[in-house]
Amino acid sequence: MRLKYQLLVTLLFFSVVLIALLAILNSLSFNRGFTNYVVDIQKQRLRPLGEQFAAQYEQNQGWDWIDSKPEIVRSILSPERPEKHLSGGAERHTPGRAEGRSLGASKDVPLGRPRNRVLLVDSNKSLLVGREIPQNNVQWEPIVLGDTPIGYFGIREPRGLPGELEEVFIASQLKKYGYAAIATILLSALLAAALASRIVKPILKVNLAVRNLTNGEYTHRIDSNSKDELGDVARDINKMAYTLESNQNARQQWMAEISHELRTPVAVLQSELEAMQDGVYTLDAAAVDSLHTESVCLGLLIDDLHELTLSDVGALNYQMAPVDFSEVLNRRLFLAKAMLAQAQLSVSLDVSDTCTKINGDAQRLSQLIDNLLQNSVRYTDEGGTIEIGLLCSDNALTLTWSDSTPGVNEEQLPHLFNLLYRTEESRNREFGGSGLGLAIVKKIVLAHHGTIEASHSPSGGLSINVQLPR
Repeated sequence: MRLKYQLLVTLLFFSVVLIALLAILNSLSFNRGFTNYVVDIQKQRLRPLGEQFAAQYEQNQGWDWIDSKPEIVRSILSPERPEKHLSGGAERHTPGRAEGRSLGASKDVPLGRPRNRVLLVDSNKSLLVGREIPQNNVQWEPIVLGDTPIGYFGIREPRGLPGELEEVFIASQLKKYGYAAIATILLSALLAAALASRIVKPILKVNLAVRNLTNGEYTHRIDSNSKDELGDVARDINKMAYTLESNQNARQQWMAEISHELRTPVAVLQSELEAMQDGVYTLDAAAVDSLHTESVCLGLLIDDLHELTLSDVGALNYQMAPVDFSEVLNRRLFLAKAMLAQAQLSVSLDVSDTCTKINGDAQRLSQLIDNLLQNSVRYTDEGGTIEIGLLCSDNALTLTWSDSTPGVNEEQLPHLFNLLYRTEESRNREFGGSGLGLAIVKKIVLAHHGTIEASHSPSGGLSINVQLPR
């Protein structure tokens, strides 16, 4: 069954159950309320009689007078017993008779007599008038002399409305409640259908979006401004679609750039070899050196790509251990003296603190320094300088690497750590750059839970700031 119909049936089911529960509660409440109403009326009618009984009690110093006037008292309190009326000269003024007259008694039946059976008990609730004291369904109305209860009227709660009146009333109530229940169910069905449609509609949009993403249509977006959980799901789907689209575009661009990068040294090698085969170039030491140079460039590019691939898939191993970063830096600069001298670059090193130990991989940190050196050697004018600063704080070790002209413009700074990014295609390729050195540097920094950013150098070149946690 479709979700829309499941919601509709579920909501209707709960509506019917709720209506049934309300009917039961309404019936119980009505019965209880009617019973209390009847008992309250009974109590009001008994209060004047209680005053007369209290007067007789005070006059006779007890309830002994009850036995001398059983007909009057029992005809008033116990309607189930045969009525005995006084007539002629035998009729005497009694409290019960006075009560009957005060309530408008008829000639045949003493009016004012409670319709339900009423009991009379003393202050200890010992039975004075009545057949027996029921254990349940009896409410007591005190007979008070002064402030002291001297007895109680026991009023039995009615079990329902009398005879035909009960049937007529119940039928009328059921009919009205039936109409109300039908109208409520119809209204609930309309509201349930609207609610189910409102809930299911965005789910169908999400379902369509997921199906399109599964089919590779990463440009699909869900148009939803809802602020609820379904709106959050729609926005998350859109973010996922954007990420997939970006990854697809990056992958396509990556493949195109890799192909372009590999094509250049391969094309040079192929053209030189073909020239040697055609006799245009002589196979001598110079030709072999040229082929070797191109093959070295090709090998370095492949190595860089391999390093990046291992880093992306998490297979690049890092052996973390306490490392003195200052020692690693000095050793790599010492080994690069010949390369720096050939490029006619001078190095200025400022280590302001001797506490330069961090938890890291010495081999990868050496690779980080080598890549920064190669980047400065390739893209700094002859006679330039490289300024290196190392500052140690309580929480981090900061490496500042700045070189002299030429620099990069403001728009290029955020892209320097992107794969295969070059600021100037012709100049960079002339110096053998692959556009992967700074990308590898960033991977190593992130693997050490550090941060890296690029800015303009005070000497006109590029400044790279690396922070590694201690």
